[in-house]
Amino acid sequence: RCNQARSITIFARCRQQNAIKPPPYKILFFGSDHFALSTLEKLHNSGQRDLKIIKELEVVCLAHSNARNSVIYKYSQENDIPTHFWGSLPPLGYFDMGVIVSFGKMMPRKVIESFELGMINVHGSLLPALRG
Repeated sequence: RCNQARSITIFARCRQQNAIKPPPYKILFFGSDHFALSTLEKLHNSGQRDLKIIKELEVVCLAHSNARNSVIYKYSQENDIPTHFWGSLPPLGYFDMGVIVSFGKMMPRKVIESFELGMINVHGSLLPALRG
């Protein structure tokens, strides 16, 4: 592990001392509801602008009976974003960073550790003591 200063939103796990991979990044997004949709839209739009921070963006949705009716699934399909269902993830280690917003599942350690730059968990709690 490196001794880098920790940012408020990103805890980067370094493979080399003092080295963080520069953009553009391959992002795997985990989300399931309207709260998660605004983050997905921002990630998707930042990948479309001239400032290329995001190289690739893919989505993981929950695999439940009405998953294809979720706003995350619909948005990703309408915008040609590759979509996976929980339980059939893309190859671990391919993506640089994971972003989790209102997903509803505990993330296994092997998934968390598969991202070179770690994961970001966006949580909407208004109670500071109970943040995710």
